[in-house]
Amino acid sequence: MEDRRLLIKRNNHDDNDIDMNKEVLRTITGVVFWREVKKLAYIAGPMVAVTLSVYLLQIASVMIVGHLGQLALSSTSFAFSLATVTGFSVMQGLASALETLCGKAFGAGQYQKLIIQSYTAILCLIIVCFPLSVLWINMGYILSSLGQDPIISREAGKFLIWLIPSLFAYAILQPLVRYFQMQSYNFPLLISTGITFCVHLPLCWALVFKSGLHNIGAAVAIALSGGLLSYLSCSLGFYQIHSLKLLYWLYALYAIPYGLGAGASTRVSNELGAGNPQGARVAVFVVVIMALSGATIISGTIFVCRNVYGYTFSNEKEVIVYVTDMAPLITIIMDNLQGGLSGIARGFGWQHLGAYVNLAAFYLFGIRIAAALGFWLQLRGGLWIGIQAGAALQTILLFIITVCTNWEMQAIMARERLH
Repeated sequence: MEDRRLLIKRNNHDDNDIDMNKEVLRTITGVVFWREVKKLAYIAGPMVAVTLSVYLLQIASVMIVGHLGQLALSSTSFAFSLATVTGFSVMQGLASALETLCGKAFGAGQYQKLIIQSYTAILCLIIVCFPLSVLWINMGYILSSLGQDPIISREAGKFLIWLIPSLFAYAILQPLVRYFQMQSYNFPLLISTGITFCVHLPLCWALVFKSGLHNIGAAVAIALSGGLLSYLSCSLGFYQIHSLKLLYWLYALYAIPYGLGAGASTRVSNELGAGNPQGARVAVFVVVIMALSGATIISGTIFVCRNVYGYTFSNEKEVIVYVTDMAPLITIIMDNLQGGLSGIARGFGWQHLGAYVNLAAFYLFGIRIAAALGFWLQLRGGLWIGIQAGAALQTILLFIITVCTNWEMQAIMARERLH
């Protein structure tokens, strides 16, 4: 009987969905728009700062190590890229489930569920760290077997072994980030990341240049800073509640769309959990506008400052010239849009759709274009063009999914899932 009622509601809403989308655009007045902007900014602003600070730990480490020479720079940036893809991104992706579960639980006022889900996520992520650690321990051998430069492979593998403790710290940190984020309570994270970054800079410099560890000192510093960040976030939060070179600049810039995505997932999941589909519609509209505005400003800034970035990583003229030449190809418009749209999808609980979209956009489309342009045609910047093509397709697919959403049915399903 319940299924029949849901089916009737779904059919009725599908018939009127286009009219509702038009209606929401007419009803978004200036007052409603700016009210939603303030709500999103209150959430996204601190999350931008938090995400930026976390990425800056790696960026600062690469900058410091880069002045040891090209081998240290190459192996360290390579190791950080591998760590991000095979470890940190895995933790981040698994923890994203909390953006759906915790967001809706908080919107529905089920606070005990919020705590249980967060603790369970921490335990699960720590378990996942063990097989990932085995992978990192053997990464040097794996890279050499795949035909990578043996010297760089050996140094990168050694760096990853020393980076393993930071993986466990990240497994604790990511659920904590979602726990606070879904409650729009980002103060503990903001304070913790600020303190950690201030400690990390002198610590990394001392371990790299004064301890004799050289580039390994950066891995030790990251591990210590990660542990400090997790400890501070947990302590501050629960005390108040319960008592590759240029690529790293782009990781930092992605903190902005990621923050918008965090705000979007929070607002959408909270509104759906509260049974308010109209509020979720308004949040989505505002996120898209903010993402486009931010992308335009940042892309222009990157182009204007293209002659400066290279010096932050190396004194080698070849590196500086390459960064300058690549700057015109850099556009983060797609990154900004997909960051916001991905957050919306997480708010709905569509992580599975996001996985399918990423698989199609990057692995079946973007990588093939990158390989053809970079290795077959030997086009300078071909690899980056392929990545951007994948990002464009990802954005288009996510936009189509969002536009075709039945908001009222999503609100009904959210309430059914909670109760």
